[in-house]
Amino acid sequence: MTDEMELMIFKFEQAIEEIELYYAEQNRLLEYITSLELELAKYKNKKKQFNTEDEFDEHYYLNKYPDVLKSKLTAKEHYLKYGKFLGRKPNSFNNR
Repeated sequence: MTDEMELMIFKFEQAIEEIELYYAEQNRLLEYITSLELELAKYKNKKKQFNTEDEFDEHYYLNKYPDVLKSKLTAKEHYLKYGKFLGRKPNSFNNR
């Protein structure tokens, strides 16, 4: 193999390494952006939750949804984790 060919192969291998590093950095940035989006979604979800404890009526919720008693969660934990996504009401006055 000639020196010229060896130099071309060397430059080609360097270019491939640079491309791989570039894509690795892009993947890291994409993962970071995705994690930020997840954190933002969690933050927005928390903002939608109750501002005060008295907005949640445990007695109402347990009477309205007796299946909650079978879970190992408190009524409020169940509502926050599952109930609101199922469209269940946290109290008799709330139409969320």
